[in-house]
This record gives sequence, structure tokens and C-alpha cells, in this order.
Amino acid sequence: MITAPTFSEYKRALDMYGCQVTEYPLEKESDFALSPEFLNAIEPGVELVFLCEPNNPTGISTAPELLRRILTCCEAVGAQLVVDECFHEFLLIRALILCCRC
Repeated sequence: MITAPTFSEYKRALDMYGCQVTEYPLEKESDFALSPEFLNAIEPGVELVFLCEPNNPTGISTAPELLRRILTCCEAVGAQLVVDECFHEFLLIRALILCCRC
């Protein structure tokens, strides 16, 4: 399972290996943030949950507590949780820029 929108290469790679990909839609009304309702989508039969943190292209980060709850749900149903943090350093850069403007 992946979120939508997210980095398009995740779906492309999973499709290439014949995986059945479920997309969990992120809502514009909530600024594309992952909400606790996402936990309900992690159910038996889900084998992999793939998250981009912060999300690309939205730049939205998930609260650490929600990430812990996602991990707990994945463990409960036997799903693997993959969190791609390749853009994590941009959060620090953004924070530094905001601090320097003060």
C-alpha cells in the first residue's frame, strides 16, 4: 500500500515486480497529511506499507506518534513498514531557513 500522491517511482517499481498496489488517497482538504484514519486501511492481507517521509511531492511530514501507531498496526497484521526518509534533510534545511528569517 502506498499513499497518493507520493513519489511515482514506488508504484512503478512495485508494478514491475508484479505486486498488487493499493493507493490510499490523501485529501487536499487536510493538506495531504496522513491522518489516523489511515490505520483502518492496514488490515490483514496488506503485506507492505510504503511511506515517503516527508512525502514527495507534498512535503508534508507525519507526526511521530502516528508513525508509531502505523508501525504497531503493521506488526499486528504481519505487514512490513518501509519509510523512505531520503528527503528528511530538507526538513532541517527548511527549519534553518525559517529560523534565519526571524
